[in-house]
Amino acid sequence: MLNKKGITRQELLVGIIVLLVLMGIVLISYFLLGDRLTGYLQTAKDFLRFGR
Repeated sequence: MLNKKGITRQELLVGIIVLLVLMGIVLISYFLLGDRLTGYLQTAKDFLRFGR
């Protein structure tokens, strides 16, 4: 994807758009799942704590 000249403006715009879309998907899934997602996050935090 990278050319020898570096990142062109179009590629930069595409990257920003992709990031925005991903953030939007994350926010939508967060609002839709809600409690379930927080539960997953909590279990992940506990897992990380016990892992250390």
